[in-house]
Amino acid sequence: MSVVPLGADLSRFRPVESSEEQIHLRTQFGVTKPFSILYVGRLIPGKGVDVLIRATALLQQQMPVQLVVAGKGPPYYMRKLRELAQKQKVHVSFRGQINHEHIDQLYRAVDCLVCPSQEHEAFGLVNVEAMASGLPVIASDNGGIREIIESGINGYLVTAYKRPQRFTSYLYKLASNPTFAEMLGKAGRDSARAHFSWARTAMHLEATYTRLIRK
Repeated sequence: MSVVPLGADLSRFRPVESSEEQIHLRTQFGVTKPFSILYVGRLIPGKGVDVLIRATALLQQQMPVQLVVAGKGPPYYMRKLRELAQKQKVHVSFRGQINHEHIDQLYRAVDCLVCPSQEHEAFGLVNVEAMASGLPVIASDNGGIREIIESGINGYLVTAYKRPQRFTSYLYKLASNPTFAEMLGKAGRDSARAHFSWARTAMHLEATYTRLIRK
């Protein structure tokens, strides 16, 4: 068995280049708070968006924060998430499904990405894309996510990921220390360049097929 990890387009998924670019993108996507948290993916119970909303509510008690949710799901579950956000008084922006051609711009408009999966995650390409974009990433310690993130080095893995408080503690570390958040984001970008480029994926595929042919 050979494992060939997916990659990201490192020329598209890149860190923001200037404050002017970030201001423009924040305006474009309606990001108004000093610290912004992004979720990208399907809106279904197993993805843990409800946990993230509760974690954001806890962080919001300490500082101004905005949650940006990009994705779609069943209407009944979307209503539940909106009702929860309203009940928790969370400043949240539901952006709907963002065309993948423009998703790289959304990464550059925010301050971090959270992947709060509550069920087994096969890989989690959004984590790679966010890391390539220079964003610090906080994700549940499950499934293939462990193959992407080294906790404390290029992001954070949350072990007790059913507890919102666990996500809040890591979010507070990033929100209260922008220099540290930037350093973690750069480490993630370095990891993406070293391990998750499409060129590297192609190299691994070529090597795998070459071994099969020789057999």
